[in-house]
Amino acid sequence: MIKKLLQPATLLLVAAVVLGVVTMFLPLAAGLTESLTILGTKVSASVGPAYAFFFGADVTTTASTTGASNVSTAALAGGASVLAMVGWILLVVGLVLVAAVLVCKLLGKEHKCMTFVSLAAGLLSVVGGILLFCTLNSLVTSLSNVTDADAIKSAIETLNIKLGFGIVGTGIFGLAAGACGTASGALALLKK
Repeated sequence: MIKKLLQPATLLLVAAVVLGVVTMFLPLAAGLTESLTILGTKVSASVGPAYAFFFGADVTTTASTTGASNVSTAALAGGASVLAMVGWILLVVGLVLVAAVLVCKLLGKEHKCMTFVSLAAGLLSVVGGILLFCTLNSLVTSLSNVTDADAIKSAIETLNIKLGFGIVGTGIFGLAAGACGTASGALALLKK
């Protein structure tokens, strides 16, 4: 079993599973951040958690000003972002598939299709991670219920809205997990 675990393809599968598990916890951070300067005072706000954007729950906005100790928190009703939800689902499916491949490999129940399942799992995670990076307009729409593209673009520019760590971190770790899963499948394919 240790010999199987030390093979490069298996180590990449382990890395993909570990990165995938970390990816599941990152959406607890803020999904959006915004900052403005009002009369020389910088006001920053974070809106989250990112999970609220995936499933349409209420989000909490925490605002603070630079140089002052006042922090205010407010709850906002938000809808689900379809792109974020699809990206999240692809990441979860990719993690489940790569974990299944790893378990089968460690138990010695390898089949020819496991290589292709590993490749598919990696590609699903990569696509899910990429979709999360494309969600800014969708997230702003889910908060404001405004569907006019020009109004959304104006709000993003005016309020300096950016994706928060909950979305960006999930996307980065999802891409890394997907790269490991795909590389593992490619190594196993080249071995045959």
